[in-house]
Amino acid sequence: MTTSSFYDTQIEWIRELQTLDFSNFFLFLDFFDTPLFYFLICSLAYLLTSPRWGLRLLSVSILSNFSVSTLKTLLQLPRPCHIDPSIALKCAKNYGLPSGGATSSMLIGLLIFYHSKNRIIKTLAILYPLLIGFSRVYIGMHFIHDILFGYLLGCVLFGVYLYLFPWIEKFLGSISLLATNLLLHLAALFTLLLYPKGLINSYCILLSGFAMGIYLTSVFHFFIRPDECFYKKILMTLIGFIGSYAIYQFAPFDLSFRLYTTSIWISFCTNALFFWIFPKTIKWKNRSIP
Repeated sequence: MTTSSFYDTQIEWIRELQTLDFSNFFLFLDFFDTPLFYFLICSLAYLLTSPRWGLRLLSVSILSNFSVSTLKTLLQLPRPCHIDPSIALKCAKNYGLPSGGATSSMLIGLLIFYHSKNRIIKTLAILYPLLIGFSRVYIGMHFIHDILFGYLLGCVLFGVYLYLFPWIEKFLGSISLLATNLLLHLAALFTLLLYPKGLINSYCILLSGFAMGIYLTSVFHFFIRPDECFYKKILMTLIGFIGSYAIYQFAPFDLSFRLYTTSIWISFCTNALFFWIFPKTIKWKNRSIP
């Protein structure tokens, strides 16, 4: 089978899939593979569980996007919508293999499945990459092999997370938060120099903002205890998202500065407001990030 016929066979299969007319549903699922969605889950993890978890999710998102962007540039393989625009419910200009959505959803799904003890959450963690992968094929953004390669890459990156991240966290815990802040800013800057455009740009700006926010939170002793009342955390999460929306939509700055300011709002200002609203709250006394 030639490369052309291999692509044509898959395109015909995608065309048949689209006759089922679930377009609105699968276009809706596209939201769960956007920077906004990953910003929301990183912020939720930061505010509802711990700053450490927010940083973990943001870091693995950057790792995923960096790996995908590098491989796309090296392989330069087309998307279905590049070959036949008539099947494109949505399309993108960059290359197809591997699927960034499949990679990130598999990595995040495995991470949540590994750490969660709740059966419902574990089930959702399994369904998440499957739905995202199928939706990318359905809307004409990816071939099946793009998705499978993305799943495989996500599994490899999960292995990197398991074996490398504990060492990184141990190292960062052994140095000052100022040094940690500087290292995270340098890592984001280095990545930006390699990829000045694209989604990874946004993730790196968010990482810089979170790093600065965590440093300021440490300086002013505004870390919230992980065992703090969950309902108070929900209130602060709502305040955090309302403030983030206001900054992102109405602040008279360019996109990069709005992203940076929004992440500082989530990682520092929301914590400061928490202690202003609940002044009797016991503060986190440990030196490390909770």
